Order: sequence, then structure tokens, then C-alpha cells
Amino acid sequence: MRLEEAGLPIGIATDGSGSNNCQDMLETLKFSALRQKVGRMDPSCVLAQRALDWATRGGAQALGMADQIGSLAPGMKADFFLVNPFTPKATPVHDPVATLVYSAGQANVETVVVDGRVLMEGGVFTHLDEAKLLRDAQHAAQRLAERAGTEKLLETRGKWRPVTV
Repeated sequence: MRLEEAGLPIGIATDGSGSNNCQDMLETLKFSALRQKVGRMDPSCVLAQRALDWATRGGAQALGMADQIGSLAPGMKADFFLVNPFTPKATPVHDPVATLVYSAGQANVETVVVDGRVLMEGGVFTHLDEAKLLRDAQHAAQRLAERAGTEKLLETRGKWRPVTV
């Protein structure tokens, strides 16, 4: 927040499993807000809307793309997702933005639209075979570990080994 107070844009994003083992933007959004609250020892220092703004408008501004993305408005790229908050994870809903930031997760995402194209509908990807993509990614990660010589690290953690499908 000190960066924001200095006039610098704040953007929230995920960058892959190498840094935090997660590509869940909603989880990253939640932890970004909570981290500020703990760091400042002030639970009121970041409202849910402010955190959401960091992930949308702030992210667009940090990328130098605020004229194209970051908000739903005429002339902007239509990137958005629809969330069903009425699940055990997110109910009750008192404030929809707070529910999105602090309670919702990937399982709540039902529809994803990028640049006007529906990529997920009803929780199912419309343009790819998710199971095949995940298998291919697991195999690629295993091959990379073998080439890097780090596959032995898996053996030190017990008997678990990735399943080759």
C-alpha cells in the first residue's frame, strides 16, 4: 500500500507454480488483501473493493493496458468471469464483492469470457480437453525434473511418485 500511496499502480496476478504453487487468482486476491491487513496490523486498511480494483484496473494500469482491459466498458476487451457464490464455501452472501474476494474460489467460477469468447461454460472448458492438458503438463514437468536432475527430490519426500497416465 505504500507503493500505492506513492502513486504507483498496484496489480495482482498469478505467475505460476514456481513461486507459490498456485494459479488460483481468487486465492491470490484474498491473500494480497489479507497480507496488507496483517502487515499494517489493521483489518480495515484494505476493503474488498480496493483489492478487486488492484486485480482489475490496477493490473491493467501496471501493464500499460488500461485503455484496453481492466474494466467492463464500451470499447474495452470483454474479459470477465461469472461466479456462483451460493455454495458451502461462499455462503452466506452479505456483500458480493467481499464474498468474491474473501470466500469464493475456483469451484465457484462457472463461466469465463476472454476478449468476447466463451472459454468456460457451466464449469467446463469449451475449447480444450482439460484432462489431456493436465496429463501433458504433468509429463512435461516430470521430464523437466529429469533433465534438471531434480527428480530425486521426489524420492526424499516419501514413496509418492506422480502417476503416469
